Amino acid sequence: MVLILGIAAVIWGIGHAMKVRAQARWTMIGMLYIAVLALHVALPDGHPVRLATGESEAFWLIFGGFAALVVVYRFGLRRLRGRAMRKDSSKAPAQ
Repeated sequence: MVLILGIAAVIWGIGHAMKVRAQARWTMIGMLYIAVLALHVALPDGHPVRLATGESEAFWLIFGGFAALVVVYRFGLRRLRGRAMRKDSSKAPAQ
């Protein structure tokens, strides 16, 4: 698990140093996440790669569920802020 989280941190850090957009960095980390899940599904129990990445896909599925909750929450906040800004701008007096 630590290995994969380290790889994700390296992806983020190198992307930041190279001034890659955050959306592209998140896409690369998402592809890493999908690759880890695919390895857990494809490899048999007891395989060294599975052992190095947490033995079970349960941790990664729970981790992905929490990440999805954070993304949905941030999206909802962004929409609420947008609505509030529209209401404030519509109440402003016309000059």
